[in-house]
Amino acid sequence: MSKDKTLAKRPTGRRPKHLWYAWEATVGYMHITHNADATLRVTIHPLEHYIGWNATLTWGRDREEVTDKVDFAIALNDLWAVVEHNHQIFETLDAAIRRPANYADDQILDEPTYEVFSSLVNSTDTIFKGDWQIMITYRPVETANKRIHARLTADHHKVNRVGNGATLREACRGLLRNAVPDFHHYRNYPTE
Repeated sequence: MSKDKTLAKRPTGRRPKHLWYAWEATVGYMHITHNADATLRVTIHPLEHYIGWNATLTWGRDREEVTDKVDFAIALNDLWAVVEHNHQIFETLDAAIRRPANYADDQILDEPTYEVFSSLVNSTDTIFKGDWQIMITYRPVETANKRIHARLTADHHKVNRVGNGATLREACRGLLRNAVPDFHHYRNYPTE
């Protein structure tokens, strides 16, 4: 009889293809293992010479945040650097495979999501000229179409529109669809 042993080894989980999906997986993991109210929030707003991006992760009494970053990827990457430095999130190597780190610039969002997302941000910035904010909140709740909530406020809160969806693309598309009447109004009758 041979001394060779058969070792049982489970396959490791697959790494999400894009940074945003890695964040969704991470927040979902935190929802299960740390606190059911784990939430990721990205806030987009105009600054003097660029669009600012804030990212916040909350769970239980813990909260980490980065502010006024120059783009979406930098905000998410910097947030993860702060979280990873200050907290032990993953309990196993299998889970850590899915962490939101080390993604290339072309691996932030899938192309269809990027098109809708960038259209929302660019249209908002063009129409409202400095008085606006988009807030995107992800919570891994059971009701799929409530997982991602996107909100636009503009013109001193006179404009307040929302979109919800199971995916970032669905939530942004819903918000864009709900904001189109405001875009038309403000394009035709700009406020000064």
